Amino acid sequence: MSLYPAPRKRSFRACKTALSIAIQFFIVAATCDRVQSDATKDRMSAMQIKTLVRSVIETILQKHIEPPTRQQMVLEAARQLGVSLNSPVSWELSLAISDARDSVELYKLFLTELQRQIDSDVETSVVLKSVEIGIDRLLVGGLDIDTRSNVQAEEQIAANRYVGIGVTVAALRDGKGMQFNKVFEGGAAFSAGILDADMLESVDGKSTVGRSLVEVIEWLRGAADTTVILAVRSKGEPSRELKLVRRVVPLKSLELIEKNATDSALHIKVNSFSASSVTELQNIVFKSEADGGKWNTIVLDIQNAIAENLHFLHLFADGILNETVLCKIQTRNGIRSLNTEEGRVLDDKRIVILYRLGQSEILDLFGQACVKADIPVFFWEPDLNKSVAERGVIAPGENEAFAVAGTEYFIKITASRLLDKNGRQVNSTPSDDGLGAKPSEPTNGKPLLRKEGSVLNCILLELKKIGGQ
Repeated sequence: MSLYPAPRKRSFRACKTALSIAIQFFIVAATCDRVQSDATKDRMSAMQIKTLVRSVIETILQKHIEPPTRQQMVLEAARQLGVSLNSPVSWELSLAISDARDSVELYKLFLTELQRQIDSDVETSVVLKSVEIGIDRLLVGGLDIDTRSNVQAEEQIAANRYVGIGVTVAALRDGKGMQFNKVFEGGAAFSAGILDADMLESVDGKSTVGRSLVEVIEWLRGAADTTVILAVRSKGEPSRELKLVRRVVPLKSLELIEKNATDSALHIKVNSFSASSVTELQNIVFKSEADGGKWNTIVLDIQNAIAENLHFLHLFADGILNETVLCKIQTRNGIRSLNTEEGRVLDDKRIVILYRLGQSEILDLFGQACVKADIPVFFWEPDLNKSVAERGVIAPGENEAFAVAGTEYFIKITASRLLDKNGRQVNSTPSDDGLGAKPSEPTNGKPLLRKEGSVLNCILLELKKIGGQ
């Protein structure tokens, strides 16, 4: 068996996840750098590299839905490190790894090769990137190695519990400090009067001049209810010192688009799915009623929603659907159904769904579940001439973060696989039987023809035709 399998086409990792986008909004501005923990050393010895690689590989073997062999991962990690260090692996290594009797001997071979390749400690960033690239090409869904700090921030955002001051920052081109790109309403910075384009001169007395963006971002981070002191300067004004308290910065995953008082209908756009989406939905409806009017029809527009986290889509479906099956999931422990339970929020309202057929497999399955639950579903006709990438069809796996034992790092890998309603694997490329990237047949609802007037009015007209009002 060859230790060099054919490269896999990767549609999932070609685009950032919803959580990564949210992190960019709130703590990072146009950067792909990773933030390193204070506990992380700048350089690693051969023994430390071996320990890291072993821990990463063993975690993958335990958690990944379809892991490659230990030998494949060791060899690819060694090869990529050799490329990065300009010291290609010896030709004997592949044969030696294939003949290794057990994992102990295998990792000894890896350490011996490392000691041959390097004569001094290696930058940690080079090691992390090399291991990530090397093993990534073997894994369905790819591999991300990240710091504890970043993973914690992602988890906070996913649960709509992000802790910070509510800003994005960017480094000035001349290296003379940092600037606030965006100050978000609801955050501590907004409350303190910080404006877009204000200069960030220092954080807790440490000057931002000559510092990297990732370093300043780490200074701004911290636990809820802790304080941070900023020196801020607005254009044409002297510098001022502000003491801010870090707190939860709420993210808005839904927004009210339009009200139609005549037909008592609300058009609510879903931008993404989070742990708070159902509560946000209730709050929008309750506030609209408090402002006057009784709203009987709620159109949930998910046609451009980011739906890369199946867990939060499941929570949302459970909130608006009665008992039904959303989809099936395959894990290392077998196949299980994701079900919604009896009872839903806003049970005195008529929920209507609008989405874009073929946008993603998860949303297609969600549309099918809504139809099964007798919820009116409308969709725009997809452009079947577009490629999978152009339609934004996401890959059929669910990536999760796992701690790497003995290190400050986490790995993000595919731990489960999405199945269709018949229990068959959902593919990320078109197939002859209609599975995968091809949108499901239009049994998911009713095509919505583009007419003059707002989207809400178009839907209300269609509802009247089918006796929905």
